[in-house]
Formats: sequence, structure tokens, C-alpha cells
Amino acid sequence: MGIDPEAVVDPRLRVIGVDNLRVVGSSIIPQVPSANSAISMAIGEKGSDMILEDVRQAARTKAFALSRRGQFGPVLDRLVVPHRPNWNE
Repeated sequence: MGIDPEAVVDPRLRVIGVDNLRVVGSSIIPQVPSANSAISMAIGEKGSDMILEDVRQAARTKAFALSRRGQFGPVLDRLVVPHRPNWNE
């Protein structure tokens, strides 16, 4: 993971050279530690947050483009992405 020439995924966990594919798991770590369940969970949480950020940003960009053309109405229903549940409650 990272920006070096041998990295497979970029810092947003997108596979380099492949569109619309992410790797969200401990396989992005160069040397996986023996007790990796907490690390995998942390990577999964951060990865899901990044995916939701990207979806929200894409929705905002699309809404902005449509608003400039006067077609803002139908996009408002899809602009809000539901927040994922908090499993710790």
C-alpha cells in the first residue's frame, strides 16, 4: 500500500491500474502480523469510511452538475447515503 512503485493499492485502497476495485483487508499490509483480526477490522472500518466518502462526493458532484442544468430535483432523494449502523451499541 502506498505510492511506491511496488504498491498494489493506493492510499484510498483502490487497486492501481484497475477501475472500480478496492482491497479492504489485511492483505494490503506488506508483512501481515500473526494476530491480525484487530488490524483487519481497523482496515475494514477505514475502508468502508473511504468508500462512503467517495460515494457522497460523487453524489455531490452529480447534484452540482445537474443543478447547473436546472435538473436538481430527482437527485436530492439519492444525495443522502445512509450511515452504516454502529455495531457497538
